[in-house]
Amino acid sequence: MASSLHQISTTQDSLKFDRVAFVDVSKYFGRRRALAHVSLECGTGEILGFLGGNGAGKSTLLALAGTILDPSSGEIRYGGGLARELGPALRGNIGLLSHDFQLYPELTARENLEFFAALYGLDQIGDRSHEALRSAELLSRGDDFVGGFSRGMRQRVALERTLLHEPQLVLLDEPFSGLDLRLRKSLRSQTLGLLRELGTTTLMVTHDPEEALLMADHIAVMRNGRILQEGTGSELYAKPANAFCAAFLGETLEHKVYVSSPVVDTPFGAVEVDAGLIGSEVCILVRPEGIIFDTNRDPIEVKSRFVSGRLTDLRAIGAYRQVSLKLHNSGLEVRFLSSRAVFPEVGSDVGIGVDPSMVFVFPVGAGEELL
Repeated sequence: MASSLHQISTTQDSLKFDRVAFVDVSKYFGRRRALAHVSLECGTGEILGFLGGNGAGKSTLLALAGTILDPSSGEIRYGGGLARELGPALRGNIGLLSHDFQLYPELTARENLEFFAALYGLDQIGDRSHEALRSAELLSRGDDFVGGFSRGMRQRVALERTLLHEPQLVLLDEPFSGLDLRLRKSLRSQTLGLLRELGTTTLMVTHDPEEALLMADHIAVMRNGRILQEGTGSELYAKPANAFCAAFLGETLEHKVYVSSPVVDTPFGAVEVDAGLIGSEVCILVRPEGIIFDTNRDPIEVKSRFVSGRLTDLRAIGAYRQVSLKLHNSGLEVRFLSSRAVFPEVGSDVGIGVDPSMVFVFPVGAGEELL
């Protein structure tokens, strides 16, 4: 799906801003705190993802950026201006795509697009609706009622409606939720392509780590109205700030233990910890891809950094393998998903260790003081 709408001039050219910045923003609903001291910035053409579970404050941030809500304190700057200074012209430069489509089911696809084009005060309405239908690959269905469309077709129309006026800021509010996996991947790719083509600044809300990692240039992990960590997907995955961020961004194997020496024995092998953690309880998290198999070691004479175990089961799940291990010393059974291509044979005795770069050690409760 490729669009040529950018070749048609718009009437929204009077207001330009090169970034959106949240500056120490807090929001309260009565006595309930929804956001606390959020400071973030998204530059031109960038996609900033707000990632977190229900109640994290993601949608509140999006509503503030869309001028639907006002902050209780702090400010949101669009380039050098505030919402109250920029007035109605600001809202005319914002596009919203959510999971509920915001289309009129009793109108045709063409009528929906022409209605919103007129609402935005655009010219060449007929040309715009035609180009949008072509971009959505729905020219042959343009005169059919949207109410009879599938969810995927409606979302394609909604995407074109969002971008009709070439907004400088696009807000994505869980737009792919409720779609099946194949359709979700397809629409995600189409949306990303159009946003990159137009160079649109985008704020995206999602609870799906994979979606955030695939689409966002930067990700802000949120919990209870606060930003726990912000950075690129690769930064957050490789260097999480706390146990919550580590587990939220990808699968982890977890082990809590009291630290009495700089080397801690875990079910997955020996792990080095900072000497400053001696005398405290820690949470050790290991990425599944950090599990090392050593088939050249005698399971009875494994070196100190490895533990011995048996590969009891191996099942294909799409591009991954579900690995089942039984550890000899503890009898513990471990099961996890791995993208590793080659494994020992089922029934093999193996040495098991961990790649230090895939191990994260945090004091139990670290980061909770921020919540």
